[in-house]
Amino acid sequence: TDDGPEREQYFQRMLTEFEDRELVFFDPDIGLDVPSVPYGRKYSSKYLYLAEVVEAYRAGMSVLFFQNVVPQTRDRVATDCVARLKEAMQPRVVLTYQTSNVTFFLIPQRRNASHFQDQDREIGETWGGEITVIKPRASRTFNAPSFGKGRNSRS
Repeated sequence: TDDGPEREQYFQRMLTEFEDRELVFFDPDIGLDVPSVPYGRKYSSKYLYLAEVVEAYRAGMSVLFFQNVVPQTRDRVATDCVARLKEAMQPRVVLTYQTSNVTFFLIPQRRNASHFQDQDREIGETWGGEITVIKPRASRTFNAPSFGKGRNSRS
C-alpha cells in the first residue's frame, strides 16, 4: 500500500506474527527505497524502506531482500545499498548475491552470520553461473562487496 499509516500497521502485524522467525524475506517490486519516492507517497509500495529493514533486524530477524538492477548500474547500486545498510545497522556482515537482473542482500543476525556465510559455498556450487556469491572486501568502515568477481568465479 502507498498509504503510510496503513503500511505501518501491516508492518507491525508482520513483526508480531513473525517474532519467532529467524529470517524474513521481503519481495519489493523494485528494491530498497530511493529519495525521489518518499514513504507514504504514490508508488512507495514498490519499495522496501531502510527503516523497515532496520526495524525487522532490530526485532531479531535476519533480513533478505532483493534489488532489481540493470547490468550497467548493478555494481554501483549494490555498493550503495551495502553502505546504507552498514551505516544504519552495523551488522557483522551483509551478504550479497547477484543474478543477471537482481541483487539479493542478506543481513544475518550476528548469531546466524557464520551459518549463512558457510552456505555461500553451497550456493556457488549449486547455482553455478546463475547466482554469483559476492565476496566482501575489507575496508575501515565496513565490508564493501568486491563486485565483478564472485567467490565461485573461475579465474
